Amino acid sequence: MRSQANRRLAYDAAFLALSLILSYLESLLSGFLPIPGLKLGLPNVAVMAVFCLFGKKDALAVSLLRCFVQFLLFGSAPALLLSLSGALLSFFVLFLADCGRRRGIGVIGASVLSAAAHITGQCAVALLFYGFLPVLFYYPTMLALSAPSGIVTGVLLVLILRAAERIPGKGERTP
Repeated sequence: MRSQANRRLAYDAAFLALSLILSYLESLLSGFLPIPGLKLGLPNVAVMAVFCLFGKKDALAVSLLRCFVQFLLFGSAPALLLSLSGALLSFFVLFLADCGRRRGIGVIGASVLSAAAHITGQCAVALLFYGFLPVLFYYPTMLALSAPSGIVTGVLLVLILRAAERIPGKGERTP
């Protein structure tokens, strides 16, 4: 029992580290994307993998810790609020979809919904900082682009989940 808890903690820590690495990689790649602020959502792949493999509590912990560690390393208070709002709304949608297990949504569908929720949460907080007009023009474009980015992260998630099937004793998903 104790060794399984330690194993899950180790997996959570590994996925937290992966999400931070993906976040940093994503920040490096964002300069090459045509729209300012556009990101693929790579760190969310790690959070979704934890959700699918270990359950909602572990995924929420990894998601929140990523936001706070990223803030401590690279961020500002507005960036933290934007990150948390996107992460929490994205997690809520992932929770409702149960990582694609409910209503035939599938993992990639859950990823697309999660990406749309993430940008919606961020734009809601951006309204507080930047006002209505800038967000009014920015939100539809970002929402439309959340579908292809959700597909990309969903495909990466499928690959991770297939690879995880070969890991002995990866732990059990909790309800």
